[in-house]
Amino acid sequence: MTSGLGALPQFLRFLSMFPPADGLLSAAAGGPLAPFHLRTAQIWVMHENALVSIAAIGHTPDAAERYSVLPPEIDTQLWRAVRSNQVMITGESDRDDSAFATVDEAYWTSVLRRLEVVSVVRAPIAWQGEVVGILGLMAGRAWPRGDASDGILSAVTSALGLWITNPLSHAQERAAATYASRGARSLAFTTRQRDVLRMVEDGMANAAIASALQVSESSVKQDLQRAMQALSTSDRHAAATSARALGLLMEP
Repeated sequence: MTSGLGALPQFLRFLSMFPPADGLLSAAAGGPLAPFHLRTAQIWVMHENALVSIAAIGHTPDAAERYSVLPPEIDTQLWRAVRSNQVMITGESDRDDSAFATVDEAYWTSVLRRLEVVSVVRAPIAWQGEVVGILGLMAGRAWPRGDASDGILSAVTSALGLWITNPLSHAQERAAATYASRGARSLAFTTRQRDVLRMVEDGMANAAIASALQVSESSVKQDLQRAMQALSTSDRHAAATSARALGLLMEP
């Protein structure tokens, strides 16, 4: 397949057939985005007030599960790019100061080294002025600045915006399925998980929490276990503290 600007017409023809999300992302990575030497690529769409992944390449299954749903309360550079509707590009020497990166710092340090990532790109996907998703890329070279590279990225994200918002893409159906089946390591906590952690903060025992929420004690324990797994701790109080630091326990 032709790469770079020359690959755009072929990519757009492929997109017009409304292929599945994984095939579309692979076509973008192997076509117009190929000159950037991508190590990973991922598309998230807006769903239930969260960023929900609908396609990813280059990530391990564990990472795909971990970052499949990104709630808006957690400070991430993806959300910063979405809110500003501006492309954000960081290099290998730039430290990601977002809360999520701090929690998973050891993991991401190993990923960046293993994949020899040189630059990370977060490119909002918009349609008719509204951000409908975001494209995340990790590249094995310094991201070139200039009209040509900016034009390629803009053309790809614009095309993705058209694709996402067309019902034939089934993007929202896929996002809904991912959101509903998010795994135990996801930080997109349920309302009850958040309530349980707030009560742990208040010093309540599991039995008292179960009584207050009118659920079984085993349900409370299950909620805590999932939260502790997601927050990489075996201590209920540490889980509550971490969740508070991430912004997950802010009152609605």
